[in-house]
Amino acid sequence: MEVVSLFYQNFLSSLLRLPRARVSLMMSLAAIVVLLGTMFGIFAYKSALTRSGASEGALMVPSFLNAIQILIFGLVYKNLAEVMTEFENHRTVHEHHTELFKKLAFFYFINNYTTLFYIAFIKGGVEGCYEPLHNSEFCGYELSVQVAVVFFVNDFLARFVNSSVLPSVNRYLATRRAENDSTMKAANMGLIENQFRTLAKYDPTVELVMDYIELYIQWGFLVLFGAACPVVVSFACFTNFVETRTDGIKLLKDYRRVLPFRVDGVGGTLNVFYYTLYIAVPVNAGLIVYSFGSLRFLPETAYVWSFVALIFAMFFALHVLDVIYPELPQRTAIQLERQRVVYERLVLCTDDDDDNQLDLDVSMIGLTVSEVRKKRSDSIEAHKAPMTRTEYKAGEVPLSYKTKGA
Repeated sequence: MEVVSLFYQNFLSSLLRLPRARVSLMMSLAAIVVLLGTMFGIFAYKSALTRSGASEGALMVPSFLNAIQILIFGLVYKNLAEVMTEFENHRTVHEHHTELFKKLAFFYFINNYTTLFYIAFIKGGVEGCYEPLHNSEFCGYELSVQVAVVFFVNDFLARFVNSSVLPSVNRYLATRRAENDSTMKAANMGLIENQFRTLAKYDPTVELVMDYIELYIQWGFLVLFGAACPVVVSFACFTNFVETRTDGIKLLKDYRRVLPFRVDGVGGTLNVFYYTLYIAVPVNAGLIVYSFGSLRFLPETAYVWSFVALIFAMFFALHVLDVIYPELPQRTAIQLERQRVVYERLVLCTDDDDDNQLDLDVSMIGLTVSEVRKKRSDSIEAHKAPMTRTEYKAGEVPLSYKTKGA
């Protein structure tokens, strides 16, 4: 029966979900096609305004249209992604979180950053970047304005509305519905009934993933195009500070109490953040060389080599920062290794002579393999002769006592 269960979990369940996954993929591709078509229309409208010699205020209209388009498509695809992930019927909560986050991260990446990539690297070769208002042959100014507008609308305003305004409005509407309900008296409601009827239900799956998506969108703006508009860093700091307070108020006053349950993590969130960071390296190098023309004093033949040199320099800087500020502190890593040793010894009851267990002893004690083996041989010899009371008081306990008595 155990073999059959493993066969179902590892192969048959995936095979049964395959047709549903294909349907979900086709729906996501259709949404992306509609999104790209809408963006192309906004690009064409702005190009027409530029050719007609419109004023600077009129040229800002396509930027706000792009910000509104990002908001609308983000809300629509969020609901669509939830339905598709439920339709795929994943086996565990971890798999559900991972697939939902992947769908949202991929779509939001295209939705939020496609316009910025076009302005930074494609527009100059297609329609040119010359702006009569600022006498510039590079798209750096237009990119800075676009980043500022899109970031302010979609990160600052949208997150403030989602964390502060919408929960309060939903609670007010629920309270009014309870007061106007003729089947009961709102004044006689107890505390539990009042919370049940006026507070919204917190979905730990969707709400948690969307919190990570908000952080991912902000992270993408900062690492990909933060150099184009450094003021967004200040907006990000202020937004994060405010949201740490508003999220606490939201969970305490606007939602019902969350029922805790154990999961193995939110999914592949951290890997997506790392992938975006690796993409940001060539993007920032391209911004320096091509979008802002910072190396215009060099001949055009040297642009490519400068671009490659900047990429290697940035990757080297990332490696140095990773060494200086490791993801996991050394003390935390040691404590995790110790917990793993205790689990192996006390719960799984592994053998002391196992080579894998020997490696665990090395990580826990901090000695080399030869030193651990020598101490073990000494402990075996010590077992042959009983310890004296003086040795025991002096702390000369054999190694086997130390490890087994953890």
